Amino acid sequence: QTNIYYNVSRNSLHTIRMSEDKNYESALKSIGTLIHSQTRPEGKTWEDDFNKLHSSVEQLGLTEELKKLSIIHIAGTKGKGSTCAFAESILRSGGCSTGLFTSPHLVDIRERFRLNGAPISEELFLQHFWVVWDKLQAVKASEGGTLPAYFRFLTLLGLYIFTQEKVDVLVLEVGLGGRLDATNVVPSPRVCGVTSLGLDHTEVLGNTLRAIAGEKAGIFKPNVPAFSSPQDDEAMQALVERAQALEIPLSVAPPLESYSLDPSMAPSAQSEKLVTLGLSGEHQRLNAALAAALCRTWLLKEPRGKLPPGILPARALLEKDSSCLPAIFLKGLQDARWPGRAQILTDPEVGPSLGVPESSPLTYYLDGAHTKDSMESCAKWFTGEVGKEEKGDEEELWRVLLFNCMEKRDPHTLLQPFVRICQERDFKFTKTLFVPPDSGVHLKPSMGEKDVRWQQTLKTTWDSLVQTGSKKRGRCDLPSASVEVSEGAVVGPSSGGKDLRGSEVMPSVTATIEFLRQQAKEHPKRKTQVLVTGSLYLVGDVLRTVRRGLPL
Repeated sequence: QTNIYYNVSRNSLHTIRMSEDKNYESALKSIGTLIHSQTRPEGKTWEDDFNKLHSSVEQLGLTEELKKLSIIHIAGTKGKGSTCAFAESILRSGGCSTGLFTSPHLVDIRERFRLNGAPISEELFLQHFWVVWDKLQAVKASEGGTLPAYFRFLTLLGLYIFTQEKVDVLVLEVGLGGRLDATNVVPSPRVCGVTSLGLDHTEVLGNTLRAIAGEKAGIFKPNVPAFSSPQDDEAMQALVERAQALEIPLSVAPPLESYSLDPSMAPSAQSEKLVTLGLSGEHQRLNAALAAALCRTWLLKEPRGKLPPGILPARALLEKDSSCLPAIFLKGLQDARWPGRAQILTDPEVGPSLGVPESSPLTYYLDGAHTKDSMESCAKWFTGEVGKEEKGDEEELWRVLLFNCMEKRDPHTLLQPFVRICQERDFKFTKTLFVPPDSGVHLKPSMGEKDVRWQQTLKTTWDSLVQTGSKKRGRCDLPSASVEVSEGAVVGPSSGGKDLRGSEVMPSVTATIEFLRQQAKEHPKRKTQVLVTGSLYLVGDVLRTVRRGLPL
């Protein structure tokens, strides 16, 4: 018995017969075998792995295809995904067929491959996945060696998908670094961008801003203009040096406020210079500004004959006045959505109306911040959003922090600026929960009991920071719940979530959501505001649990 999948590409009908052992579950299991230890075999380097990608590109028949693919390539520490989302939304608003490659995924691996703003369908994913998988397996069988590791394979798969689907433009997000990132196998993008830089992944990229910026600038190519968000002097100098070595222009993206608006817009909008963003948070204006600069340059560089009719008026306007922001840019910025980043979500099992925060007693504020600077931005965003609510006592308002971060990160570095912003704004969480994720780099959530000693470390760090800050400000904050942890133990929460104040370790995301829902149902007149942050994996687990199969 066979399953038949149909996909209509632009000019052809593809019919592929797939045996039952080549279904979606089998594809995920196959990809799962590519998740290797982060420790490389002795004598092997990151550069060795990167150089092998060129052979894989040739084996997949992509060498010439990638030269034809029109690409916007974006690196950075903070805001890469949001900048990509803005750029894709702008160009899609102008009628371009778009591809968007990002990482990581939150719930389903197909989120990494978006066509015209939506994750690729299972049918189309399978059609392309098995072609790529079988070709690389055949090479392995005949020539020996190994398959590309997880992210490198997914990058190759993405490039294959987008070339086969013949998108007008691919917005390509770097995974890690830039110079040796798998996405840097593309030979000549139309334009490159670098978002805000900071100290992250220092064990791989270097422990100074200069070193990290040098790695990010590795995506710069000859004859390809580059743009950057504003940077610290140390980082900017490294970007400038790389651009000068390649003899390419490097510009800082102008702020949104510096543009004049499309004269076709209403006079009231022009007078107010109103640029509304679909993503919340003041920091998103930097990301939107970079996206606008990248799209403006792409639109002016792309051959006119390759552009869809809907975007030609914007091209004509920019040719006349490059300092003008066309109407489709404004629409794209306003319509942009990016799950898990400054996202507000009501609980469908508690509130009467999905997606309308004011209608539900239980609202999640999700932000995958996982660096020092992004945690500070997250604190400003969340306190600003919920600060619009009138202050009430515990019977009227219950504010909960749900936090986790990867063990390779320093929790003090992440939490200190977050606590500082909250205390500067006189904001307190009634309850703080530290929760192990259900998933990580793996494709499916893990089951069973979890070792929560790391979460206890996070709780201890939080309690210390909160109490130290409170003493400096001359007040005493709420007492904390405690968890006894013995060496090698697997433990659960001290009270199963029964304490409504203080900090606590919870055994799982599922148990945490059940606790929050139960509390919201028992107190329907009390608003519960839950901030989920510290890890995109945690955000993804919460989305998966809360939405239960509903689309992002």
